[in-house]
Amino acid sequence: MKKTLLVAFTLLAGVAIGQKAVIVEEGGMFGLQTDFGKELLPKEYVKITKVSTDTLDFYIAEMKGAAELYSYSNTKRDIFEESAGQNYTVIKSEWVAAKKGNDFFGYTSIGEKFRFAGENWEAVKVKGMIACKDESGKFAVCMAGKALSPYIYNAVDARHRELAVCKTDTGWIALDEKMKSHYNWSFDEIMDNDVSSTAYVIKKGDKYGILSLDESMNLPPSIVKNAPAMFSFDGKSYADLNRNYAVQRDGKWGVVNQKNETQVPFKYDNAYMIDKFSIEQHSLTVRVVVKEGANWHFLDEKGKVSKTVQFDEWVGTQGDVAFVIKGGKVEQLSLTNFGTQSNLFFGEYDDYKIVTNDDRKVGVVGKNGDIIMPFEFDVIFVEGKNYDFFMAEKKGKDGIYALDGKNLVPHNYEGLMYLTTKNEKDYFTVGRRGEAALAYWDRATNKMTILSERKYLDVSYDFKTKNFKAKLDDGKYHQLDDNGKLLEGK
Repeated sequence: MKKTLLVAFTLLAGVAIGQKAVIVEEGGMFGLQTDFGKELLPKEYVKITKVSTDTLDFYIAEMKGAAELYSYSNTKRDIFEESAGQNYTVIKSEWVAAKKGNDFFGYTSIGEKFRFAGENWEAVKVKGMIACKDESGKFAVCMAGKALSPYIYNAVDARHRELAVCKTDTGWIALDEKMKSHYNWSFDEIMDNDVSSTAYVIKKGDKYGILSLDESMNLPPSIVKNAPAMFSFDGKSYADLNRNYAVQRDGKWGVVNQKNETQVPFKYDNAYMIDKFSIEQHSLTVRVVVKEGANWHFLDEKGKVSKTVQFDEWVGTQGDVAFVIKGGKVEQLSLTNFGTQSNLFFGEYDDYKIVTNDDRKVGVVGKNGDIIMPFEFDVIFVEGKNYDFFMAEKKGKDGIYALDGKNLVPHNYEGLMYLTTKNEKDYFTVGRRGEAALAYWDRATNKMTILSERKYLDVSYDFKTKNFKAKLDDGKYHQLDDNGKLLEGK
């Protein structure tokens, strides 16, 4: 069928950071300009509607039965043209699109254009190959308006252009654009990784792995000490994949590279990789530390022993030193001359440090080496009006600790977060999304008292108005008084 309407997709730019797009009106016609008066769209549209995602603002501009979809950015400019029909509907989730019948045209939330069409299709992830869902709830891999696979999968992740990962009843498989299967590994989760268009970081329980289309990185889910390094920069997640990994096999530890080739034999009781950035910044010669009985061997890049030291547990590296546990205390071990000292320097005014060890567990260490809180927590941070207590998460439950490590509030709560101290009361939000409530901590009895109903999407504190507010299913925030009572109409 011949399309009758031209829809132009324009990624607007040329605007200084900090400027905003403003809808303006003149004589019943609408346009778009910056708040400094620079014209972005002329005043020739009968209606302009703003739709926002977490990262971009989109504008649907209508003119006599036609519609144009614009996205607003401060960084670059591109122009796309696609055809579509009249009577469009605006769709918004992780992407924004104009829809007519079964045809969709639009942008992802990061400003990337996409198009797909097909009966009963729904865009779930959009980047190159597309994950589509039919009325039965099953998924297929789609591209350019066609289903490349049958609708047989429980989930599809198509965030990379060359590789779609599909969940079956027995595990996951990775498919290319020709629907050729590359892997058949069982795993639970796909980790974020924007550094490569063909590689995925995968996780199964406490095991990590890497899979890629070109098989340059091919590590099946393994018990890995140094999981593929995930870090965030400029709002994106990245992974440092091209390196070696300490891995456990048949109860013994060794080292493999990203191609799963053995670098250190699997004969040790434990193994940890020396931090890559420490090696580069301080020209360290050691690459890995392995445990054999009571001895810890530091190995060079050829796998030869550089030094053997005795201590109880490995914590991790910081610069050109390592933290180790010996006799119940943390000591500082030089990675150049292997001398130790127990007087730890965390900063001129710091009496303790929150430390994450190389097993990805968090503890608190005093400057004299005392272990204030053991390395058994998932998260620890200091909170309070005067920063006078720790909040810690363990196995999905939150608790409160004194600065000397004493447990004050047991780990009985989910989503526990400090809000403010008001009228000598420490207020918190507690509960998962949809079950959140306002609560306060009675320090005299060390009990957490729930004040409001446990029904909110979110509970927070507005420091400008000095009031608590709660978000309901209507998407709006409503005011709560200090006793958790919902104030109608506010």
